[in-house]
Amino acid sequence: MARGGWCGFVLLAAALASAGPAQAQISPADIFGSLIGAAQAQAAREAWARLSNPERSCIDHALARQNADIAGLAQRGIGPDDGRLSGVFAQCRRFTEPNLRRGFSCTVSDDIGGSITTTCNQTFAYRDGDGRVQPVEAREAIDLHFSGTRIIVADVETGEARETRRARAEAQGRAEQLQVLKGSLATYQRDPSPVVRSEIARIQSRIDQQLGARIGPSAPDTETIEREIGGLAALSQGETLRMAALDRMSGLRAQAEARTKADVPDGLRKRLAELRKDAVSVSEPPRVASPAKMVGPTRDLGPSFDCERANTPLPTLICADAGLRRVDLDMARAFYALRQLRPEAAAELKEASNDLVKRTLTTCRIPETGKVTAAVRKAIPCVAATYQRQRDAWSARVGREGPVSARQEIARSLEDHVRLQEALRNAGYLPSDATADGVYGGVTRKALVAFAEAEGMAADGFLGDGLASKLGRGSISAPNVSLITDPSLPARIDAVARRYESYLADLGVEERDRSTRLQAQRQIDEQRKRVEALLAGPVPEDLRPELAVLVQQFDGTAPKDLPKAAEAIQQRFSQIEPRVREAEAIQRAVTDKN
Repeated sequence: MARGGWCGFVLLAAALASAGPAQAQISPADIFGSLIGAAQAQAAREAWARLSNPERSCIDHALARQNADIAGLAQRGIGPDDGRLSGVFAQCRRFTEPNLRRGFSCTVSDDIGGSITTTCNQTFAYRDGDGRVQPVEAREAIDLHFSGTRIIVADVETGEARETRRARAEAQGRAEQLQVLKGSLATYQRDPSPVVRSEIARIQSRIDQQLGARIGPSAPDTETIEREIGGLAALSQGETLRMAALDRMSGLRAQAEARTKADVPDGLRKRLAELRKDAVSVSEPPRVASPAKMVGPTRDLGPSFDCERANTPLPTLICADAGLRRVDLDMARAFYALRQLRPEAAAELKEASNDLVKRTLTTCRIPETGKVTAAVRKAIPCVAATYQRQRDAWSARVGREGPVSARQEIARSLEDHVRLQEALRNAGYLPSDATADGVYGGVTRKALVAFAEAEGMAADGFLGDGLASKLGRGSISAPNVSLITDPSLPARIDAVARRYESYLADLGVEERDRSTRLQAQRQIDEQRKRVEALLAGPVPEDLRPELAVLVQQFDGTAPKDLPKAAEAIQQRFSQIEPRVREAEAIQRAVTDKN
């Protein structure tokens, strides 16, 4: 019936269009009728303009099959409310989007063929040659419909629900990864170093905090924890060396303190005071790094653009969230690595980057303009997941198509890249005011080529492990970022220990000299006592002067000269020993009675 009505309308319109004037002379009635016709045409055009674009597109497609269009109908004053068009509207009404359900609960198949409950929107679709449902926009559905393709209405998971589900799956994967990492800490539970045990407790607490997070573990925190656990072996080894050196130094230090008496020379006493000060300075364990302005894990990295110029919701949202800033920068790192690998595909990569932005806006339901509202902030997990997948895709391409140096570069963390970029700048290959953000753009690539050529290495613009080691860092695990460690500390402790050994050796010499002086003093004291006893009694006149000389030697000897003085006195005394014994014998024989 609609087709018959439509044909009647077309015939009527054709008849009206071909009708000529009844008379050659134009009357006032003719002029009045023309004005009415123009007003009707304008009213028809305004009525057609009030229809939605999909509606007008569909009706135009239908009219085209009858060699007509909306513009022609409007010109004749025929509006969309004309009853003869009811069949056309009935045919096109199914493509009006407000008729589609949105945001309802549904059951769909997941990536592995299982059924999941999620949130769906109804959308137009068709089945391809393999029977798979292919969603299409309303305009495309209209084109396909009028080209003979059967259009259906399908329940399709919303992009936001899909991204949220994937984000949850990825968070679950990270949670499982953290559980494995937590189990690996058991290796260090009985480490003799309290520093290592304290670090283990801190990492365990951080893992538990991430596992208890409402939205699951974040990717940056999981990566940081993995790096920290990877650095435990180096920390444990360093602590073993430090503690062994410290034990040796402490033993020597205890000997020095116990053997040093109050009467040691000033020189030894000053040396011991300096050793005490140096021993304290090298005995401090590694300290926790200050979390103030983070530069690496200690620095807020990202994004890849200037936040001061962010004036639309998506970049503003990225700038406001630390996790998104880092994800954006990490994605840019993969982008620039791929651009270095395939410079001829720069335009293609730029287009892919623009498509990513459009896809993110659509998938995560972020408006192109306006302010960041609470509803927009809920899209943070969706944006992070979308950007991370793009980063992984670009990184995987670099890994597949790039040289070994490119794979080694892309495998490093942002913190490693920041440190290496700073080293490149410090070496003079980058301007002193260049920002070390971990992303290698054109300027950094040129600097890498210049540095590689200066080192006599292959210069492909990528920072492989060999070239990185020249800058002070290779592909080894990142050090424990929560502690400030000093690799030279065991050697410094050993240096102090050797000084203690030297001090103890000199102290030993002083102890032997002191023992010799004391022995000489005892010998002199015994001889003094013997001589003074003789002089108190009757002594031959020729012996008395020689004994008096000995007394003078006893009194005039300096402590340091006691050994020599004792030897000289002993030699002199041995010369008069027979006469002394004779005098002692006489004194013993003389009593008050005789």
